[in-house]
Amino acid sequence: MTILTVISLLSLLFIVMAGLVVFVEYPRSAIDRTRDELFCLRSRLFEIAHSNRVAFEHPGYRAARDLLNGMIRYAHDVSATHLIFAHLFANREARHIRRAIAASIQRDLNSLPKTTRNDVQQLLTDASEALTQLIVFRSVTLSAFFLCYAALHELALLASSARNGVKQIGAASQRIGAPLKAHKQNVQESMQEVMDHGPMRKVPSLVVREAGRYTTKSQWSGLPMAA
Repeated sequence: MTILTVISLLSLLFIVMAGLVVFVEYPRSAIDRTRDELFCLRSRLFEIAHSNRVAFEHPGYRAARDLLNGMIRYAHDVSATHLIFAHLFANREARHIRRAIAASIQRDLNSLPKTTRNDVQQLLTDASEALTQLIVFRSVTLSAFFLCYAALHELALLASSARNGVKQIGAASQRIGAPLKAHKQNVQESMQEVMDHGPMRKVPSLVVREAGRYTTKSQWSGLPMAA
């Protein structure tokens, strides 16, 4: 076996391993991280009921818990492709059923005591945002897009800082040189900017509506409950 053959085999092995990391392990880690966040949110919901702010049997609490459980199940399937096809190619009856499920959940949530309703709604908002971020982080293409967007955003901050003084330049430079946690924050901030404009504003609500298929309410709705 010649040195050239060994180098070729090692190169092929490296390509295969890199492909496994990028296209298998990276999306899987994003799913696991999001599910951990959703489990934490569900635990916080339990603490709200455990502190006697709402009864465990209250329809609003049960609806919130059911929806969080549905989001945890949906985390395995959620993706940009899945959401697009579910939104664009669903027939009229399926859309009507999904809206009915979402309306039923919202009615139950609205029945919560006013002092508790905002906290529960915030938990569900955080959960829908976590799933929306998962759509990005589990996709290599979307992650690369938002990485580029975040980099351009930081360059814009640098340019602005250059006009405002040297101290701010140093602060912006520290943000660019920050570790993975700071990078993730930059990506999330950039994603939030994109989501605040245009069609992306609809994504969290679409995610919640699609997650309704994974709740127990889908059993009475006539819509097959997703596995």
